[in-house]
Amino acid sequence: MTRYLLDTVTLSELRKTTKAAAPVLRRQYAAQGRQASVSVITMNEIWYGYRKVAARDPAFARRLEIWYGEILASPDFYTLLPVSLAIAKLAADYRANHGCSHNDSLIAATANIHNLTLATRNIADFQATGIQLVNPWEYSL
Repeated sequence: MTRYLLDTVTLSELRKTTKAAAPVLRRQYAAQGRQASVSVITMNEIWYGYRKVAARDPAFARRLEIWYGEILASPDFYTLLPVSLAIAKLAADYRANHGCSHNDSLIAATANIHNLTLATRNIADFQATGIQLVNPWEYSL
């Protein structure tokens, strides 16, 4: 079975409890037994979002804060992957060779080092790295 690294947009989609969430993504997630990996870079992006909106939209910021805590409190569902020296080095190569953004290069390198398929809606941001990619919004089981 394919193992996935969820990028920020994909993890955000799973947060939705309404029918607005991509149905294919929900099916894929359920088929995996609700287990997936998440980079600490994604956690950084979520916390940054919380900090950025905290003053102007406290209610939404609180939802982000709760969601962040729920991810941390769910190690049976989410495996958090740190940035190792090997990941940092490969990410630097991706940035130098392909012009990837700092965060995207770290997420791509994490997927590569851990032999994971990156689940993202933003395929174009990662394609040049050569990692395994899937767009759950276009993929069907």
